[in-house]
Amino acid sequence: MGGHRQAETDAGVLRGFVSDDGVAAFLGVRYAAPPVGAGRFRPPRPEAPWTGVRDALEFGPAAMQPPSPLVDRGLEFSEDCLTLNVWVPPEASAAAVMVWFHGGGFTTGASSIPWYHGGGLARRGVVVVTVNYRLGPLGFLHLEAVGGEGWAGAANLGLLDQALALDWVQRNIAAFGGDPRRVTIFGESAGAMSVSVQLAFPSAEGTFHRAIAQSGAATHVHGPDGAEQVATAVLEGLGVAGGSLEQLRDLPAEAFIDVAASVNEPQGGGLGLPFRPTIDGTTLPHPPIDHLGSVPLMTGTTLEEMRLFVAMARLVGGGRPLDEDRLLRRIGRMQAGIGRNSPEPAEVAALYRERLGPDATPDDLFIAVSSDLTFRMPAIEMAEAHPGDDTWMYLFTHASSAFEGLLGSAHAVEIPFAFDNLHQRGTSFLVGDVTEERLRLADTMAGAWVAFATAGDPSTPALGEWPRYDRVSRSTMLLDTACRVVDDPQGEERRVWR
Repeated sequence: MGGHRQAETDAGVLRGFVSDDGVAAFLGVRYAAPPVGAGRFRPPRPEAPWTGVRDALEFGPAAMQPPSPLVDRGLEFSEDCLTLNVWVPPEASAAAVMVWFHGGGFTTGASSIPWYHGGGLARRGVVVVTVNYRLGPLGFLHLEAVGGEGWAGAANLGLLDQALALDWVQRNIAAFGGDPRRVTIFGESAGAMSVSVQLAFPSAEGTFHRAIAQSGAATHVHGPDGAEQVATAVLEGLGVAGGSLEQLRDLPAEAFIDVAASVNEPQGGGLGLPFRPTIDGTTLPHPPIDHLGSVPLMTGTTLEEMRLFVAMARLVGGGRPLDEDRLLRRIGRMQAGIGRNSPEPAEVAALYRERLGPDATPDDLFIAVSSDLTFRMPAIEMAEAHPGDDTWMYLFTHASSAFEGLLGSAHAVEIPFAFDNLHQRGTSFLVGDVTEERLRLADTMAGAWVAFATAGDPSTPALGEWPRYDRVSRSTMLLDTACRVVDDPQGEERRVWR
C-alpha cells in the first residue's frame, strides 16, 4: 500500500506513513513541551499548537541515560525527549488502544527499541502507542526533601510525563481511529512498575481502563527517606550539595548521566533502582499497593527473571560463579533487605534445590530465589491486593536459546512474544532462533494481550479459557510452547515468603 496519512490533533496536523500491510505509523509525536531550561525538574506542559502539517516520520530522541547493552547506542539521546509513537490498523474505527511504557530500571530505555514496534499488534486491530518519558535523576529525583516547598512536585516527573501522554491519548486518539474509552496501559520491568503505580496515581485517574504489568509491581517505590538519600547522593555527586538547587538548571544534561551511574540503591532487595517512583505526599500521596483501583489487571513474571542480570554480569563484567557460602550470604542479604520473615538461608536453598534437582548450581539457586523475591512475590502481592474479581496471572516459562541457552526464561524474554515481534531487528539477542513453535507462542500471546485490551478478558480460542486469579485457587497461565493453567505453581516456595 505505502504512502502517507494525516491525522489532526488538538495542537495541529501530523503526517505519518503507511506500510505495505496498511498499518499507519506516526513517529516522534510531541505530547509535551521540551522539559529543558526552566522546564527541567518541573511537571510537563502540553505541546504548543503549530500551523501547517508536521512530519511524524522518524522516532524522537531517547531520554538522557548511561550506556546499556540493551539499548542501541546509535540512537539519539536528548533532554528534549517527550515524544510518543502511534501505530494504526487499516481502516481503524473506535479500536481499542494499548499504551506501552518501556522498561530499563527508570534509568535507560526508549520507545523506539525494535522489540516495542507496534505494527504486530496493530495488525490485530488495536491502536498502539509507545511513550518516552524522563529517566534517571531528570525524571525521578525527590528534590523537595532537600530543597523545600519550592521544589514540591519534583519527585515523580517521569510518572507525570506518562500521565500527560495518557491525557494526550484521551484528547487525540480518536483522530487515529482509537477509542478513548478503551485504553489499556502495559509495560515491562520499570514500565510495569510504572503501570502499577499509575493505578494509584492521581494525575492519571480516568485516563485508562485496563492494565498489564509484566515483571514489575506496585511495591517497587521509595519512601521519603530512601528518596532523600538518593537526592543527597546525587547533589553531592554534582557538586551542588549545600548550595542553591537552582544551579541544577544550569548544568549540562550529560552531568546527570555521569552521576546516575554512580548512585547506589539505598535499600536492599537486589533491584538496583536508586531512581524509582517516590511516595512524596504530593504527586503520589499514598503507597500504591493500598490504592490500586478496580480496573482489570493482568500481571505476571518470567520463571527465571534474574538470569538476565547474572548473564549480563558474566558477559559484560566478567563476574564469577557463586559458591555455596556466597550463595547463602546473598540469600541472607536479600531477606534482610526486603524485611520478609523466612527460614534460615540454608533451609531456603534446600527447598529450592528440591524443585531444581540435585545438579542445581549455586547460581541456579540464586536465580530462583532472587527471581521470586524481586519479581514473582511482588506480582502475587499486587494481584492479591487488587480489588474486585478482574485479575489474571501468568508465568512465562519458555526458555530462550540465545547465548547457548544462558538466558533461559529470563527477564524481558517475553516482550517480543507479547508484541508478536520475533522478526524485528535485535530480537534474537533475547530469544534466539525464530522457530515455528516460537512463532505460534508469539501469535498466542499477542492474541491474548489484544483480547484483554479489546474485551477485558485474555481468554482466546488459541489459548483456551484463562481463569481469573483468586486467593483460593491462584490459577496461573503458564506461557510456553504448550500453554496451560496451573493452580498455585511453586506454591511451597510461595508460602516460604508469606
